[in-house]
Amino acid sequence: MKWRLLKRETCEGLLKEAKNKAAMQMAIDEAIAIAHSERKVINTLRFYTFNPAAITIGVHQDINKMRFAEPVKKYEFVRRATGGTSVLHKDDLTYSIIVSKNYVPPKVTEAYKKLSTGIVKGLNLLGVKAEHRLITLTPDRERERTEVCYANKNQYDIVVNGKKISGNAMCYINNAVLQQGTIIIEDHIKELIRCFRLGEEARNKIIKEKKESITSIKAEIGDIFLEDLEEKIKKGFEQEGAVFIEGNLTDYEMKKAKDLYKTKYSTKQWNMNRNTGTDIKRNIKTNTRTDSH
Repeated sequence: MKWRLLKRETCEGLLKEAKNKAAMQMAIDEAIAIAHSERKVINTLRFYTFNPAAITIGVHQDINKMRFAEPVKKYEFVRRATGGTSVLHKDDLTYSIIVSKNYVPPKVTEAYKKLSTGIVKGLNLLGVKAEHRLITLTPDRERERTEVCYANKNQYDIVVNGKKISGNAMCYINNAVLQQGTIIIEDHIKELIRCFRLGEEARNKIIKEKKESITSIKAEIGDIFLEDLEEKIKKGFEQEGAVFIEGNLTDYEMKKAKDLYKTKYSTKQWNMNRNTGTDIKRNIKTNTRTDSH
């Protein structure tokens, strides 16, 4: 099946125009999903990074309960259309996968596995012994979740020897599926933890669990070039049947991204308000229990 590949440099023009570049990254992803739902583009794999570093939060997180501390002001900030919890994007590779709903199984956990198998295979090709981790989200495990994303264990995390190296989150936009994920190249969990006003006991608990549950590309195989990681991920998808055509955003997607940036992702209304279930205006339906970031 033909896929479009969008490399990191393909969206530089839009990013240069944006005051909040993290917000534009989110706008671009949704614009692609809308275009796909209208059958204007084919399945798409997109790579990107956040420069400057940024914090993204999940669509359902209640910002009034998050107890941010002063260090959070150092970073750009945006709410994702997908679920999950807070992620500090610094020294990681972010990817978005946009496909049609009928491309993936109806069961959401199976959809996650199908879309992230190319990531797992790509990491294996790089020399990282990654695999899926299937766990059951029990009520006790749900109560143990924190606002810090990589401190949580989720369904279909991508792990190395049981340690999380990549998280994913998903939403449905009309007839399209948008899955966003990050691959941890260098671990900055302590830096993210400093962005929250946590008690000493909670802070120490997260740091201790982090040492036991999180890893990175650098920790596993040392320094790499981003281009090498992207190429291996591309080959991982090719092993799953993708035939890539390197491309660019269409004029329609660029126009839509600018509109979404202006009316949604750069606004206080979107970023400061918790979104529950369905954003009627954009027809975004999210899956709260299986969002995995």
